[in-house]
Amino acid sequence: MESLYLLVNENSYFQEKKIKELKEKNPTYEVIRYDLKEIPLSKVIEDLDTVGFFSSHKMVIVDNPFFLTSEGSKEEKIDLTFFEKYIANPNPDNTLILCCSKLDERKKIVKQLKKVATCLTLEVSPETIIKDNLEDYQMDFQTKNLLIEKCGSNYERLEQELTKLKLYTYDTKKITKEDVDLVVVKEEDENIFDLIDAIVTKKKDVAYTIYQTLLEHSEEPIKILIQVANQFRLIYQAKVLNQEHQQEQEIASFLKVHPYRIKLALQKGHNYSQEELLKILLQLSYIDESLKNGTTFQNTGFEFFLLNL
Repeated sequence: MESLYLLVNENSYFQEKKIKELKEKNPTYEVIRYDLKEIPLSKVIEDLDTVGFFSSHKMVIVDNPFFLTSEGSKEEKIDLTFFEKYIANPNPDNTLILCCSKLDERKKIVKQLKKVATCLTLEVSPETIIKDNLEDYQMDFQTKNLLIEKCGSNYERLEQELTKLKLYTYDTKKITKEDVDLVVVKEEDENIFDLIDAIVTKKKDVAYTIYQTLLEHSEEPIKILIQVANQFRLIYQAKVLNQEHQQEQEIASFLKVHPYRIKLALQKGHNYSQEELLKILLQLSYIDESLKNGTTFQNTGFEFFLLNL
């Protein structure tokens, strides 16, 4: 095992998965974990320079190394002199793993670290998760998109649902859209997506019924309002960027969302002009403000919005 690792991924689930993998490969190592929001970097360096109590080799995992990110305000409070000396000559008896969501490539310390550390940059997407877990099973493009739509950015759930689907289709080794609809449990968030679809297509009766169902399941009106507003904001942004001749993949990259969500947003945006979308966003912001100020009853404002679609 190397002395220095740089683990970069915005999804903490996959960071933990990689750390677990490294632990399993080195079961005799003493594992120590620090969070730099709570422990000074000097304590970490001190630990790395000492011999372990329970093992001849220590694995020191560091969370929130903010001095490698764009959190510049905190950088003034930390002296990197000893850290720079350590990474130039790390203790071969110990291993340092720095876990980071994103690096600030402009920083000198990042450039120094990347020259000496083993970089474990995990490029993960829903498609790669499906590909890595599908094994000898078959799943067509439409079915994959349906599964991604149901699981969203919850990668842990995506893996769990794939496991269930493989068990369900063990005899045929072929996963269909019908299997996904049957096996992947519909969560409350999906009911909110159904509500958004009904609003976008101006089906006021359907929208009102779904909204009442959500309230019966103890969903907070303010949470529903925010998710609806976020979806309309995405539709508006995608429409504006598309009219500036940006393609789906470019828009997805710029807005940092999955391309399939952009595809759906652009389809829904056909029902509206930019002006109509802005009007809706303004209405939703007024409802949000009135809810927070207590000038309307908890759900009255949003109900009026639905009934006036």
